Amino acid sequence: MGNLLWFFVGAGAATMYAKRHSQEGSHWGMNHRCHSHNSPGPSQPLPSSPSDNSTAPKEQPYFTPWNKPTAPLSTQDNSIPQGSSSDPWASEKERIKEIGTQVGVNVLEFSESTLDTLLSSIESMKARVVQQRLEREKQEAEQRRVVEERKLNPPRYV
Repeated sequence: MGNLLWFFVGAGAATMYAKRHSQEGSHWGMNHRCHSHNSPGPSQPLPSSPSDNSTAPKEQPYFTPWNKPTAPLSTQDNSIPQGSSSDPWASEKERIKEIGTQVGVNVLEFSESTLDTLLSSIESMKARVVQQRLEREKQEAEQRRVVEERKLNPPRYV
């Protein structure tokens, strides 16, 4: 039971930590350069080839936590399609809400089944205690009967 309590305490602490960092806008691997200190970060542009003299708008490459450049992110405002909502993470937020409700339902079912198991265990223990009490009372009554019988018919040693 104590392990379950510490599990929930740890889960709560991790949730609070994750929420605090998501509100600050920092993400793992994005603002921290813990994987490689020698590779260029988002603030340092990659060295370009001498034949690349185009006048295209400046784009910053997106770096993964392993410092491998992927598709560049555009600094222009038209990077979001006009037909999409203003929040590009809306579908992800909706999916997380669905997962959260599903987890809530699963935890509720788990707690109900745990309570049912606990209740049946308590009922069986109660029945066992009642049975032991009846047996003890029966043994005490038998002992009283034996003592009364000895008083009425004491043993003769002659």
